[in-house]
This record gives sequence, C-alpha cells and structure tokens, in this order.
Amino acid sequence: MSDVVATSPAGSTAKRAELTRRRSSCKRQIPCVSVCHERYMENPFLGKEESFSTEPLNSLDDYTEAALGTMQRIYHHYSEVPITEPSPDVYLGTAGIAYACNRVASMKIPQSERDMLLGMGARLIQSSQKAQNFEHQGLFLGPVGVAVVAALFYKTLGDEKRAQSALESFAKLCETVEADIDLAGGKNSGDEVLFGRTGYLMGFLELWKVFPNNKILEGVDVKKIILAVLESGRKCSKSRGLTDRCPLFYYCMGMDFVGPAHGLSGIYHCLLCFPSVLKAVPGAEEDIKCSVDFVLQQQFPSGNFPMKYREDRDELIHWCHGAPGLVYMLAKAYLVWKDKKYLDACISCGNITWQKGLLRKGPGICHGIAGNGYAFILLYQLTGQVEWLSKAECFADLVLQPSTKEKCTVPDHPYSLYEGIAGTACYFADLTNPNHSSFPFSEVFIDY
Repeated sequence: MSDVVATSPAGSTAKRAELTRRRSSCKRQIPCVSVCHERYMENPFLGKEESFSTEPLNSLDDYTEAALGTMQRIYHHYSEVPITEPSPDVYLGTAGIAYACNRVASMKIPQSERDMLLGMGARLIQSSQKAQNFEHQGLFLGPVGVAVVAALFYKTLGDEKRAQSALESFAKLCETVEADIDLAGGKNSGDEVLFGRTGYLMGFLELWKVFPNNKILEGVDVKKIILAVLESGRKCSKSRGLTDRCPLFYYCMGMDFVGPAHGLSGIYHCLLCFPSVLKAVPGAEEDIKCSVDFVLQQQFPSGNFPMKYREDRDELIHWCHGAPGLVYMLAKAYLVWKDKKYLDACISCGNITWQKGLLRKGPGICHGIAGNGYAFILLYQLTGQVEWLSKAECFADLVLQPSTKEKCTVPDHPYSLYEGIAGTACYFADLTNPNHSSFPFSEVFIDY
C-alpha cells in the first residue's frame, strides 16, 4: 500500500506565493489581554476579524525565533537536571521533547541551532529508550511511542541502523498490542488513542509518512488491529443498546468520552485513515459513518462538544475535550464523504474556539492555547481562507504576550510535549509552513 495525501485548497502554488508576498516585517499590533473568566481569557482580537484578509501577516522570522527561543529554554533546563526526569514517555516526558527537537530541527535554521536541537534530542531519546518505568502502554504513555519517536529522530540524524532498529521495536510491540493494552479492570475498552489500540495505528501513520513502503512497516498487521477495534466497538455498542444509533461505541476510565485523546472522535478519525482495510471489511465504513453522525448530533448550538456522551456541560474547549479536538474527526469525515455538514461543523468548532479558546491553563497543546490554535491551521488547510491562518497567528502572538503569560497557570510538566512548551514550539514551527503542518499524531491529510 502507499500513502495518498489529500491536497488542501491552501496547498496551491498560487496560494503559497500570496502568503509569501503578504508576510513582511510589518507586525500586527498585539493588544493586551485584560478580561479573564474562570477557564479562559477574552480574546482581544474579537471584533477585528475583518482586517484579517487584507492585513499583512507576521514575518516567518517571528515564529522561527519563537520556536528556537522556546526550545533554548528547554535546553537550558536539561543542562541543569538529570536527563531521566520526569518520565520517558511522549505525553509528559523525554520522548515527547525529543519529538519537538526533531520537528523544530526540520525548519530552515542556522546549523548551530540545528546541532543544539539534535544533540539535546539524542540525549533525550536515548534516555527514553533505556527506561523501564512505563506505567502504561500505548502511543502517548508507553514504549510504543518511544519507538515511533526514535525512528523519526534517527532518520533525521541519518542513522539508518538505529532507525531500522526502532522500527523493528515498533513492529514487535504491534504484535503484542492485545496483551499490552491497559483495560484497567474493565474500565477501558482498550481502543482510545491515548494508550489503546488506535494509538498504535496513529503511530504507524506517523512513521509511514517518513518511511513509505518500508518492509518492516509493511509487515505490521494493521488489519488485525483494526478488526479488534471494530469488534470491541460493536460489542460495547450492543451492551449499551446503541447498535442502531452508534454501531461502534467505546469507553475509557469508566467514562464515555467524546474527544480525541480518550474517546470516540479520536478512534473514528484513526479508522478513517485506513480506507483500504475498511473496504475489505463488510459494513465497516457504514458503521463508522453512522457513529460519526452520532457524535455530530452531540454538538451544542455554541459549536462546542461535551466531554462525555449525555453530558450537558458546555464548558471545556480543549484539544483533549471539546471543539478544538473534534475538528480532526469532522475534517477527516468531510474529506472522505464530501458532505458539507461536516465542514460546517468544523467551522462552528473554529468559531467557538476563537471566542473562548484562549485558555488560562497555559500555552500547551493538550489543553492550552497552542493546541487550540492548531484547529485554525487545519481550517485554513481545509478552506484556503487566510482568515483562519490569521487567527492561528493571533493565538501564537498572544502566547508570547506578557499580559497573557501572567494570567495563565504553570502546567505540572512545563517542558513537556502535550502539557508544556515543547508542544508550543512545534506550533510556532508549524506556522512557518502552515500548508504542510499538523497537530502531533493527528494527521488528517494522509491515508494508508
């Protein structure tokens, strides 16, 4: 099989030339954040959107400098503490920071900066590979995520031997996925992206982009994993009496989560990235579509989504829970089925994120400002409308604004990929090349 990348409207040569022309040293005036609510700050750019389609965008150099400056903070931190802290995984630990090193090192930057990033990343990923203290399995919290990052990192270094060894480790872990997944005493269906079966599949897609037609990856039985996910979803749906409304249902930590990290939308998004397998399984695509539509029906009039099925609290607007995370499933559904209702739902997600997505939890990507900003990048890719890219840049500018920083809390793991500033650095880096960027491990424009 080969990867089929869907070309977004924003990817055209003419559009890229226009963006290059519009980017200049002229900087957008950044207002201060003044009004705070319990969970978010009021967006000071609200009401100024009409200028976004004509006003010059910020210089690429602004975000290059922001990405490098952020990674330099991490570099200085790890120059002073043992490399083994705080954990070896992708979500909170050293493997995730190594992933960010790799992403930022792919930018057009001075060789000295690239050497700094790759040197730090090598120390971090080697520490992760030696670790034995994984509390969970899966992509985000277990050794399979470390194997994925190691393969990507060593590919960048040009160390083919170590890259192939990491691919072999990944393939072996895929063989034991059924034994490795954490069902937590029956509280998990074992399918979610965070530490379930679909996390292995999302890791596979991340590798396939970089190692297309690789013999080791071709040997991974993705169909077996997908069949297990489908069987699990059908069993759970039947037990909940949802077969007619949601043929594929899943749960995590004893809860019926909707978002991409723990819940339904991440699983459906992942499955839709494997169309060749789905076509070989009778009824699979139909069941996924019915289930996606079931989730779509949970959207609030505001454009947001609940954290859990049958919950009426319209308050969480994070990647992990809420509209900024649901946009990935909806975007994939739009690309697959070409039904405008999915695009309209994506835009509603973007609108509520613009209104209430300037989170006080900080700059991170799981439940922070940068993670919400990624939704705007995706909407720009889907629609080709520069307004969405301007909104993504506004969130980046506000992350850097001192008045924003002083009103945000400091995350428990301030340097990590998902909670901390390593993910923020990825966001800054992706703004320098928005036509070819994606939220980490949430690719929409690729199929296997």
